[in-house]
Amino acid sequence: MIKVGGSDTMVNLAQAWAEEYGKKYPNVQIQVSGGGSGVGIAKLTEGTIDLANSSREVKPDEITKLEAARFRDSLSPWMRWRSMSTRTTR
Repeated sequence: MIKVGGSDTMVNLAQAWAEEYGKKYPNVQIQVSGGGSGVGIAKLTEGTIDLANSSREVKPDEITKLEAARFRDSLSPWMRWRSMSTRTTR
């Protein structure tokens, strides 16, 4: 079972993704829950969920905790995107 949690703002979207994924991979169960972005990130850090949804930027202290929990590779795409999206052009 894949456990997804986090943003209440994104819970309906995450549920829709889970349903579509289930159509393609019917043997895979996905459990989606809300609770808030911070709750999802904390649960990911604790290892009680597999994916966290966040409707806000991940805070620096959350990144530190995720990295300490060995999620550096999971953060890499987000960090690259954030780096590119915050650059200023002249």
